Amino acid sequence: MDNQFIIQELCRAKNLAVTLAKEIDVKNEKLMEMELKLDEVSEAFTKMKAEMKAENRRLYQDYVVERKRRRLATESSEELLQKYKALNKELEMKQKRLDKREAQGDIKRENLPVEKEQGLQDFWNSQTNIGIKRMGEVDPEPFKEACKKKCSGDWEMKSTELCSLWQDIINNPEWYPFKRELTDGKYQVVFFA
Repeated sequence: MDNQFIIQELCRAKNLAVTLAKEIDVKNEKLMEMELKLDEVSEAFTKMKAEMKAENRRLYQDYVVERKRRRLATESSEELLQKYKALNKELEMKQKRLDKREAQGDIKRENLPVEKEQGLQDFWNSQTNIGIKRMGEVDPEPFKEACKKKCSGDWEMKSTELCSLWQDIINNPEWYPFKRELTDGKYQVVFFA
């Protein structure tokens, strides 16, 4: 029985060893699978970490660019605001000058009729004599004088006829007192009545 007990113990030990060997093989396979998964996860993590670093770098660069853009926008808006204030101040000054000139012009305009009246009173005195002559009208006096010398009898009628004839000639818009004639290859102006 001792032998049998030993054989049974050996069988049991052998079965236990086989079972343990199978379990060790299964555990080793699982361990290898887990190591492969760990390698994959580790590789994915490393890749993700690199991508995150690149993304962080890109985001930081975008942040720096955006910050510069905002700073420039703020500076330019402040500069524009200062220019606006300066232009507004200049406009106000010009408006004040314009209002002042307008007020002076109003005062001058109010005084103008009085000054005109005073100036005309100074200009018009007892010796002032203004005569008006219309342009384009023939003066009959030279015709009267010439007809007195040349015509003895009815010189008044002749002077009136000549004056009237010349008045009609002058009133004709197509009449021109001079004409140009070609003489010896050159144009000369000749009086034409």
